[in-house]
Amino acid sequence: MTKTRLGTQHADANSYDDLDFTDGKPVALGRGHYQGGDGAVVSSLADLAIWARAVLQRRILPESAWDEALTLTHDFYGMGWMKSRTQHWLSHNGHIFGYWAFFDVSFEKQLAQITLTNMSPGVETLKK
Repeated sequence: MTKTRLGTQHADANSYDDLDFTDGKPVALGRGHYQGGDGAVVSSLADLAIWARAVLQRRILPESAWDEALTLTHDFYGMGWMKSRTQHWLSHNGHIFGYWAFFDVSFEKQLAQITLTNMSPGVETLKK
């Protein structure tokens, strides 16, 4: 994994909104101030594919750690993993300043789906 960074010092985000206050130019939204794993991982699709293989094969961590991480509380959530609406899939997602990442895995099917997208709040939200 050569394109993955921890910490948001590598996570500048820009907005290309067509609202008056942007004057048609990119607006730097700044860097977050996250101190841990939530929100502090910036990666590439290639590195996320490597991570997906490691998760599906339950590598890197001891088996007991995987068991704990993947045990869902109230049959819904466990250490960042959420039960997906699609049966037998777990998901984790995150976002910062208009960038979203969705990471879905099925241990039963030995498949992972990674979706990266730029999404911003709607115009009505920005006016508030």
